[in-house]
Amino acid sequence: MFAKVPGVTVEAVSVGEAVVALDPALTPPDALRDAIARAGYQPLPTLPAGPA
Repeated sequence: MFAKVPGVTVEAVSVGEAVVALDPALTPPDALRDAIARAGYQPLPTLPAGPA
């Protein structure tokens, strides 16, 4: 699901949770939240990126 959204890479997946990285130049955060909701999941608040 997330891999189909431009600019999104999956960082980690566990039961009931996924951590993704988003390139906002390709997809705005609102578009990612909408894609998550359309897939039937509840998007959580966006957190800033951690250290590289």
